[in-house]
Amino acid sequence: MAETKQDLLCASLAVLVDVANDAKRADQEIMYSKVLSSVLTSMEVWSETRLLDYHERFHKGAVGLMENLLPFALSVAKILDEDISNLERGDRVEDSAGSRVDYFIKSSMRNAFSKMLEIGGNSKIVEAEDEESSEGILQLSKETEELASKEKENFSPILNRWHPIVAGVAAMTLHNCY
Repeated sequence: MAETKQDLLCASLAVLVDVANDAKRADQEIMYSKVLSSVLTSMEVWSETRLLDYHERFHKGAVGLMENLLPFALSVAKILDEDISNLERGDRVEDSAGSRVDYFIKSSMRNAFSKMLEIGGNSKIVEAEDEESSEGILQLSKETEELASKEKENFSPILNRWHPIVAGVAAMTLHNCY
């Protein structure tokens, strides 16, 4: 199943090259541009929803799917940002691939940290006695370290293609959460 999804994403990415070339042509009808913008916006929402919580969506065995989804999402965003007129789409701010990936990292790390707090019951640290509190903080630090390791081992190699300091962004985000 995952292999089929990867194949479909690869094929979609290849088609997006043609779509980008078509979108650059100045002689496009307004209706074509509106339909294209609508379809691409739907694709962008679908892909970014998954990437904004990639720790939850892509487990160790499905990381390859993320490897194909990321360039797909960045290509769709690039076509929307560069080739579809801003007047048709509203006042959208142009965004680079690096800053989008930065946003994906921060969002997914915050979501993973929040989920870790919920599952581990670590939200009770504040209410606990001093001795229990220090044990809870120690457990939280171990789980945070595991989350950082998971990020470094599973996701950083993929994200490094589009962002120069993935590990730094992830570490800073975890530090802010902690």
